[in-house]
Amino acid sequence: MSISASVTLINKTGSAIKITQCSHVNDDATFSGISVGDVIENGSSEKLKMGNSSVFFAPRGCGCDISFICQSNFEIGNIVFDDPAVGAHSFSFGNTEVFAYTPGGDTSNSDYTVTVSLI
Repeated sequence: MSISASVTLINKTGSAIKITQCSHVNDDATFSGISVGDVIENGSSEKLKMGNSSVFFAPRGCGCDISFICQSNFEIGNIVFDDPAVGAHSFSFGNTEVFAYTPGGDTSNSDYTVTVSLI
């Protein structure tokens, strides 16, 4: 069984954000795009592509845990995405009093878009 997904992170905070963590949620065989240290300017975006293949009796999904810091006020944010091989995907977001996010995109192809902005 094979599964793949992508998450495009769009910055609408009014300031640059710096990626401080980008790690796997599941044992993704392929994981490329957003990296620690990347700076996403306001109005810009970056895409993280991930994928996994596993045997039928032990299916694995793919996902990511992305943390970032706003360069203007040093507030932090965190987005966790989990697309399991079996079951529904989920997003969660840290520091909701500081940042807001809107997941979207073409979920039929497991291509998701996450827009972050200051509240």
